[in-house]
Amino acid sequence: PFKCTAHYSNIDCSDRCVMYNDGCLFKKAIQLYIQNHTPLEIKHPTEEELNRLSELLKEIGYIEDKNNPDIIIINTCTVTNTADNKSLKAIKHAINQNPKVIVVMGCLSQNSIDNLLPLKEISIIVGNRNKTKIPAYIEQYLKDKKQIIDILSLEKNTFETMELHNFNKTRAFVKIQDGCNNYCSYCIIPYARGRVRSKSIEDIKDEAKLIAQ
Repeated sequence: PFKCTAHYSNIDCSDRCVMYNDGCLFKKAIQLYIQNHTPLEIKHPTEEELNRLSELLKEIGYIEDKNNPDIIIINTCTVTNTADNKSLKAIKHAINQNPKVIVVMGCLSQNSIDNLLPLKEISIIVGNRNKTKIPAYIEQYLKDKKQIIDILSLEKNTFETMELHNFNKTRAFVKIQDGCNNYCSYCIIPYARGRVRSKSIEDIKDEAKLIAQ
């Protein structure tokens, strides 16, 4: 049930609804489906990205509901063929759940977009850039129901700052670097994550202080 009727009774629903020209809709629950079939040194930065994304969505009124989600976000991995297959399996499982919005982000999106384009049920596809725009993309998709694809080249890319303000565990991870310049013959990381780029020392210090407060 998308439609909200609270405004007809002069009830303020702005804290849980999205306003549109023809009324308003409930902000829907979000489930983060985390694909971390990667080495430990890659897993932790990925967790920070997803934690920050979850934080951004909660700030605009979304809640986490893993049992009956209306929005499913899948962070994919492509470091091996096995990781590709597991990511695709997760996407197909999400399609079978029939949520209102499916977001696919990460390395599989960045490196193998052709594998995702035939899956028309995917609402939003984002690579390894502009992940902080996903909340706005979700709002846009809920409004016009048009598929959104945001895959940018990582050849001359800058570091995308995603500051984590809150965390639920005893340890928080601060991502300070992304990408790789080695281009080993057996490794896909430079193509999926781009060349090395780093967060500035000043930003690292500021984020660490913010988390410690």
